[in-house]
Amino acid sequence: MLEDFFTHGHIIARHRAGLFGTHVDGLAEDLSIEGYARQSVRSAIAAVRGFGSWMERRDLRVKDVSEKMINEFGRHRRSWIRRGRLAALHALLTRLRRLGIASLRLQPAGGPIERIEQDFGTLENTQTVARVF
Repeated sequence: MLEDFFTHGHIIARHRAGLFGTHVDGLAEDLSIEGYARQSVRSAIAAVRGFGSWMERRDLRVKDVSEKMINEFGRHRRSWIRRGRLAALHALLTRLRRLGIASLRLQPAGGPIERIEQDFGTLENTQTVARVF
């Protein structure tokens, strides 16, 4: 599937060699089916490779992907939020959960205020992504 988005074999090989290498073709297909433009899929795959490198440097595995990891990764990457790259990582997480690789989302701990704060943070990220697309 990556061949539909990248022309150079060495680039395709680099994407497939990373931590998420076995999942990038499926993710590209998912995003394509959802109507993402070619350049958006290319950017998403590059974001996944960068996230995978970041996780490898911390000795994390594919099964360790979570909202918390994505948010920690994105904390100092504000331009990634504007460009929708963090949305690509959330699409990856959704795919990994669908395949039974990543854990399902845990309910926020705490009382009603903590749950509202958690929901607002998720809504805020979603609205930022929506403005990008």
